[in-house]
Amino acid sequence: MRDPTAQRLAQEAYKALQTGELLLAETLTKQALAKSKRNGDALAIMGILAYQRSRYREAADWQRKAIATNRKEPLYHCNLGKALAQGGDLTPAMAAFEKALRLQPGHVEATVGKASVWERRGKVDRARALLEPFIKSRQITAEVAAVYSRILAREGKHEEVVEFTEQQLDQPYIRDVQRREMLLQLGTSYHRLGDYDHAFEAYVKGNKVSARPYDVGITEMGFNGLMAAFSPELMAGMSRAPHDSELPVFVVGLPRCGSTLTEQIIHAHPEALGAGEVNYLQTVLPLISEEVDSGEPYPECMSEASPENLDRLAKAYLDKLRIHSHKARRIADKTLGNFQHVGLISVMLPQARIIHVRRHPLDVCFSCFFANLSPVSHPFAGDLRDLGLYYRWYSRLMDHWRSLPDVNMLEIDYEALVADQENLSRKIIDFIGLPWHDNCLRFHEAKRAVATLSYDQVRKPMYKTAVARYKLYDKHLGPLKDALGDLLPPEDA
Repeated sequence: MRDPTAQRLAQEAYKALQTGELLLAETLTKQALAKSKRNGDALAIMGILAYQRSRYREAADWQRKAIATNRKEPLYHCNLGKALAQGGDLTPAMAAFEKALRLQPGHVEATVGKASVWERRGKVDRARALLEPFIKSRQITAEVAAVYSRILAREGKHEEVVEFTEQQLDQPYIRDVQRREMLLQLGTSYHRLGDYDHAFEAYVKGNKVSARPYDVGITEMGFNGLMAAFSPELMAGMSRAPHDSELPVFVVGLPRCGSTLTEQIIHAHPEALGAGEVNYLQTVLPLISEEVDSGEPYPECMSEASPENLDRLAKAYLDKLRIHSHKARRIADKTLGNFQHVGLISVMLPQARIIHVRRHPLDVCFSCFFANLSPVSHPFAGDLRDLGLYYRWYSRLMDHWRSLPDVNMLEIDYEALVADQENLSRKIIDFIGLPWHDNCLRFHEAKRAVATLSYDQVRKPMYKTAVARYKLYDKHLGPLKDALGDLLPPEDA
């Protein structure tokens, strides 16, 4: 029997979740779980919170716990499917959606989930067939509308995207998460049609939905702390783990920098694998202070770390990474936030390779602006000025890592990779210590589910249309240019 207090708290948490009050929702959910550890709704809400913070593997784990309390609740299976799909695990995601549909035939969210998986696999006809009955009978929900708009775009029917989306945005059933996605998709369709003013207007509107305030002071404090803790002087005396594993390849940079393309080139090699944005290093960070037995948090405690401390931390990371393959000689981790932890990687995994993917500052920032990045995990991405300020600190931190000795890092420019695919691909494969294989030039043929926003792009041969895209929107980019300042090339200042 359900604990009534726990259930009431879970219901209040769900209401807070619906209104975007994530911290309140989390507090209430934890209170519910303190009353009853097996409250399925509370466990599911924890999964939804993790999902909204882009922690998809954690989200899936919470949903599995919810399912264990009630295997006949279709919504839990549907939530699991969503988390798995966003994490790139499309086969088990499809199985979760089909389980929900067996429990409740016609379940709308599960049907939409299946359609989304087919769309991501490139089976657009199957995706459309699942949603057409809802469209024709006008039984349209927010989820149906968002995925159907995406399907139309995948078919290249951008006039239909514009017509359909403009109609749907005024409907009362469209919730913020779908409104944001559809507005950004609308902008992309206007872009494909060459209507750049309307495209920019849609991007601005989309980014205002569910926007979170960005405090550049927090970024400044965090990045300054990293540079101080890993200063050249402290790094010179800092311990190194004796671990000699060459397994990890860290692909780092800003979102939309070309990291997925780089990882896909590595993944195409028969002796390598791309693990995606796995966030495993982030699970190690909270353990560091306790492992070092320091009164200081990370990164301040790093000067006290012994080789044995670092070796145990390295093993904790490698154990998680090795789950993806027991045969691969190299596994790429493209968790982009790892650019903040180049210093830690260098002492914890001294034989690991780091590939920093750079892109023209206006292109990478504007690409973040029109991508559907989570406002929770990327609060800077919805405002051009904030993007420029964040880029400045990212650039400063990368300058710092570049100045340190013993950082095993290759830097490649997205524009150079697109212009000279074979030479840059060979350079990447040589850097990670593998023999060349021609499969790396046919990266788009690799059978793999990609979890990032670039999942469609990596199935295509190399193309150049994303280079200098910002020039089409030059008149709108004043706030971004002002914030970037002297980081801009002279011709763009």
